[in-house]
Amino acid sequence: MCIRDSLRVGTGKAYITDLTARKINILDLGSNKVNGSIPFNGWSEEMILLNGKVWVTNPELFGGPVTEQLFIIDPLTDAVVDSLVIGRNPIAIEKDAEGSVWALATGNPVDGDMAQLVKIDPVNNEVIEKWEMPASYSGKIAMHTDGDKLAVLLDKIYYLDIDSGSPVEISGLEQSVQTPYGISFDPRYENSLWITDARDFVSPGAIFRYDIGLSRIVEERSVGINPNDVVFY
Repeated sequence: MCIRDSLRVGTGKAYITDLTARKINILDLGSNKVNGSIPFNGWSEEMILLNGKVWVTNPELFGGPVTEQLFIIDPLTDAVVDSLVIGRNPIAIEKDAEGSVWALATGNPVDGDMAQLVKIDPVNNEVIEKWEMPASYSGKIAMHTDGDKLAVLLDKIYYLDIDSGSPVEISGLEQSVQTPYGISFDPRYENSLWITDARDFVSPGAIFRYDIGLSRIVEERSVGINPNDVVFY
């Protein structure tokens, strides 16, 4: 099992996604044992639970077939019940304060397929807004805890105020951040985004706190090798 994500989907039950198993495992939270699985079309990555539906991203395996869909699972029946085409290589997913789904497909730089950031109506399972962005081999999105701001990590980092605009590239990182690898909003501050820097992937990395309002880095810390996330507690 190559675990990618886990999500509690009901009383005593969670789903666990997997890179290579072609299934999503069902975990009994009482016994902490896998007691079933859901067949899946290849690599399953991130999940959210919204309006009684579990949304799952389906990235491409390296050298594998093209993927373009999000899949929807009914947690009452543990079955895939629907899917939605959003663009090539769907990898990241979040939900906002208004109850909409946001998903990122990174595209493919070699084939010229653009990345797609999409906003989805989870009631009708329809894309209601879409933004094309430069393709990347990987990507992440981060939602502020207030559910009103979104950051997108492709080869560059973009910021979106959900109520008022389109993604805008974040400036002021070029002299400090070598290889952006993760993004997380800081719940303690209104406009702060933490950016992890993997640098050369073999040396110690760094994390930076970027103030969106000031358009500059306001804090820096050294960390271990390949930092890819920041957790607040």
